[in-house]
Amino acid sequence: MPKEVKETIAYLKTVPHFIHPVITCETDEQYYEGYFKSYQNQTITLETRDTFTTVSVHEKDIKHLAITSL
Repeated sequence: MPKEVKETIAYLKTVPHFIHPVITCETDEQYYEGYFKSYQNQTITLETRDTFTTVSVHEKDIKHLAITSL
């Protein structure tokens, strides 16, 4: 996992639970854009912006993670 991903996860864990920043998350197989919901058990959960479905991605699978809007 790249250092930038670790730093972004560390920041997202400090964001108050009622704020849902928009993030982009990229793995080898998928690209997701949506609202950050939670981080538990080394897994990021987000709600996609296009279909409003909940997606969980394990941190070891993340190749790129960025906050696009707070």
